[in-house]
Amino acid sequence: MKLLVIPICYLGDLVRLADWCKSLITSFSSIVRFYEIKQNIAIDELIIKSKENISFSDAWEESKYGFLGPRIRFGSRYSVTNFFDSKGFLIGEHLILALERYVKPYTIVLGITSYPSVAFYQQNKFVYGLGDELLGQVCFVSTGYKEFKEIDSKEYFENLFSHAVHELGHALHLSHHNPYPDSRGEYCPMATFSEAFVQKKGWNTADAFKKRRANFCSKCQFKLDNPDVAFNAILQQRKINGVRDELNFVTMSPSP
Repeated sequence: MKLLVIPICYLGDLVRLADWCKSLITSFSSIVRFYEIKQNIAIDELIIKSKENISFSDAWEESKYGFLGPRIRFGSRYSVTNFFDSKGFLIGEHLILALERYVKPYTIVLGITSYPSVAFYQQNKFVYGLGDELLGQVCFVSTGYKEFKEIDSKEYFENLFSHAVHELGHALHLSHHNPYPDSRGEYCPMATFSEAFVQKKGWNTADAFKKRRANFCSKCQFKLDNPDVAFNAILQQRKINGVRDELNFVTMSPSP
């Protein structure tokens, strides 16, 4: 399987991004073997046109997987006409829909943008990224927050790494789970921390995500090695909890 990284209005260092991808692949070595980085593109290049307006050209060839059989992601079909809400923030679900045009068999798509992003399913809360854990293969990370500003390059890419591993986990059908520390006091990339948990630990809320390590716990790794198990677990979780029950997770609510 290949990882396709797509910078979207991304202000970070693209040269460092290539080295960063090598480290990212290490965390998914049992699944992802290769990576490719697209050229930095603008938001309006992702505007999705109707099927009838697409000519049979290279653009059609590249996007046919998205348009020949439009799928529903986050409850929405292909109807993206605007990527921004009334306050000018990037709508996460719309970006996911747009990125699906790059989805091909045996490929995971990771978008990286410098725009702050909000998610409808989180009641328009700011998010560090989104990953479609039900259909899989697509996710993105946003660096438009204070955690990525006025820091050195090493810390910048460490922060980006932490959020990317988490969202890629979703794109591989992994769900959030309760935090269980290992012997070094570190947590699985898919662990999420409630406000009460963070306060009890005495952590800085903004830095809670840094407590997650680079590799997955044994339960998540088992699901990565057995994708049908992960997919069925998601269906069961949604059947029990409804659409979502994660509105209080602090690591999903950054400040711009």
